[in-house]
Amino acid sequence: ARDAIRLFLATSGVPYGGVYVRIFNESGNIIFKHLCEKPWLFLKLPEGEYNVIAVDRKKTSQAAPFKVGKEGGRQKVLKLVWPKKVVGY
Repeated sequence: ARDAIRLFLATSGVPYGGVYVRIFNESGNIIFKHLCEKPWLFLKLPEGEYNVIAVDRKKTSQAAPFKVGKEGGRQKVLKLVWPKKVVGY
């Protein structure tokens, strides 16, 4: 399994915490759900295809598909970005 990293950012590039994250496997089952107070998340996930949905306290969501490759590969970095009008900075 590889580490999958989620980064939560404002469009200004400033880290953005306080995001509720759900990760779904390729079968559509929720495999992770947690409120992430910090603007990053590190997970070890088995090889496969996933979807992440993250919702901030203002109920604005961001979603993205991602794939985790074979063990021993590079770390996966996925950035979810919220617009300045939502974040305020």
